[in-house]
Amino acid sequence: MNAMTYTDTNDYSLDCDNELLLHGRQEIQLRPKLFALLAYMIKHPNRLLTREELLTQVWPDVYVSSDIIKTYVRDLRKLLGDDPHHPSFIETKHGRGYRFIGHIGLKTLQQESPLRAGVGTRYHF
Repeated sequence: MNAMTYTDTNDYSLDCDNELLLHGRQEIQLRPKLFALLAYMIKHPNRLLTREELLTQVWPDVYVSSDIIKTYVRDLRKLLGDDPHHPSFIETKHGRGYRFIGHIGLKTLQQESPLRAGVGTRYHF
């Protein structure tokens, strides 16, 4: 099996198969919905994601207030060390939604995870 890998110089990796966020080799714990939000944003880079789309994709068939997205984006920024006024990863489009603006490149490879054996989908940003 091949792994789709997205690379950048910030040394973050999102391992979708094992639901892990790594900074270098250090694992960063994410709640399941926080992981789902980050994964969705990374899979749709540089595209405006409306609150409605994020609610539909990350919280399907569950009623939650759109304010939850603000809270989760704030939590992601804190984990990634991202400044909302000068973002490197998540840009806010006031009244419209969010964009993942981190630099991502695509590679296909097979490798062993530093924490778990095997291959899978991994995004580096």
